Amino acid sequence: MRGSEQEQTGGAGVSRVIADFTDLGWGPAENDRHDLGIDPFLQVRDVRRFDRIILMAAQVKSGASYFDAPTSDEQGNCTGWWYAESDARHFEDWVQHALPHLLVMHDATTRISYWAHVTKEAVQSTRNGFKIHVPIHQKVELSNRGALEEVAASAKQQPVLQGTSFAAGAKAVAPGRALRHALLTPRLIAPHRNTGFERTLAPEEAIALITQGRTQDLQWYIEKGSNPHLAGADSRSHLWEWRFFSAYHDAVVDSNIQPLLDLARATCPTPPTPGERKPKPEQAHRIAASVVTGAVFLTATERLAEAEALLEAAGEDLFPIDQAWALMHRAVVMSEQGDLDTSRRLAAEAQRTVALDLDDVTAAAIGASAADFLFRTSGLEAKDLGATMTAVDTAASWWRSQTVAWALEDHEEKAFRAWGKCEDPGTWPSDEAQNRLLSAWLSASLAGTRGPAAAALAQHARHEVIQHEASWRNDAAAELSVQDRQPGQVPAGPHARGLEDALDELRRYGCTKTLQTAVQRLWAAGPASPVQAAVRRSVTAP
Repeated sequence: MRGSEQEQTGGAGVSRVIADFTDLGWGPAENDRHDLGIDPFLQVRDVRRFDRIILMAAQVKSGASYFDAPTSDEQGNCTGWWYAESDARHFEDWVQHALPHLLVMHDATTRISYWAHVTKEAVQSTRNGFKIHVPIHQKVELSNRGALEEVAASAKQQPVLQGTSFAAGAKAVAPGRALRHALLTPRLIAPHRNTGFERTLAPEEAIALITQGRTQDLQWYIEKGSNPHLAGADSRSHLWEWRFFSAYHDAVVDSNIQPLLDLARATCPTPPTPGERKPKPEQAHRIAASVVTGAVFLTATERLAEAEALLEAAGEDLFPIDQAWALMHRAVVMSEQGDLDTSRRLAAEAQRTVALDLDDVTAAAIGASAADFLFRTSGLEAKDLGATMTAVDTAASWWRSQTVAWALEDHEEKAFRAWGKCEDPGTWPSDEAQNRLLSAWLSASLAGTRGPAAAALAQHARHEVIQHEASWRNDAAAELSVQDRQPGQVPAGPHARGLEDALDELRRYGCTKTLQTAVQRLWAAGPASPVQAAVRRSVTAP
């Protein structure tokens, strides 16, 4: 028996195309059974060889006859080739298939493979059938990895989010992703308040409630008696997620970040000593969540060197979205330290890393943070407002805006009720409103989105300044009337300390205009001591 030349050429072409995609770091698998227009399946992998859970398909055409319909530009330079078929069946199958399809033409002489994404827009009708253009610049090589990844990403569908609020819970997303969602998009994980408090919470659901500022709800779940793990959560809990919940609660509610830092450092991989086997690391999603959360609180308190060291301790084995998450926070820390070039490089890498994850709302949030960061730190000539506005228009940003709107509504309601009772609206603080604003700050900070985080914190600080100033004034008046003291003798008290903290928050997040207004008012009308204390804190800050 003698094999045909067509079989030999076609078989060699498929093998070489498979080798080309292997050189990209992808995982091609030849379809040697049931071949109905698909030669290899292509498993997409990133530059760190992580499988991206995307499958593509390719049809390979090899031989000189497939290059006999070249196209050229006005200067006569070849721009590619037409591939045509008289029958519509192949094109129809490729366009309608659930997987993105590539048509790959392999030049057996130069051993170069050229590709085109088969879409309904790319396929053109002719008098004798249909054709598609294969551009000469679209070679299967490393320089085109980004373009090929864009084709791969087209297979992923964005999740349907309408109507999901009442079904929120840890099972709403894939295992291993719930923890990240509880921190960045808690709306998908935290149980809806109207579902009652009898259910047994998963730790990720309890964590999401903290992110949402719903700490009172946690107490109600405990009181119903169905959550012994929640009630007893501490640093000794058997399940790591409950240990993280306990440390996260201490950081958010009690401003004690040390347990969180201890847990993060213990969770990070440790290098083996010489002659020792590499220790088994914690699950990657745990490393990412603890390290990023710890870095957020370190950055908020201007302990930037510690934040940088903690993020670097996460290592290089995080899954892609978690890797992008850590990269984005490294970018934030480096920018705060003045290394703008490195921070922009890290943010750009984070943005590229999540480009394939259209089906994950936390990936979109991280990508939006990167896009916003790059926009804010670029020169005027490099700014692309349209692309940035599109990138930051995400579900996470909608939910944060909704949280802020609810906070302001609650605050206005309290102020109106105070006015109705002929009292100073500033003396009627709304804990619910302040908790919601802190929630917006926290979720934005955890996503690495500094602009929205600063905006939420500025609104929170405005309320704090007004409330503490009004309360200080009432306390001062009461002290003077009772003890007949002079104004200079009025003790500072907790409200002066609250003013100092609010002014320092505004300084740390660059809320210059709000800070200026607050300082002018306090310096003119009192108390002035918080202004002086805040200045001293700024001078001694790292």
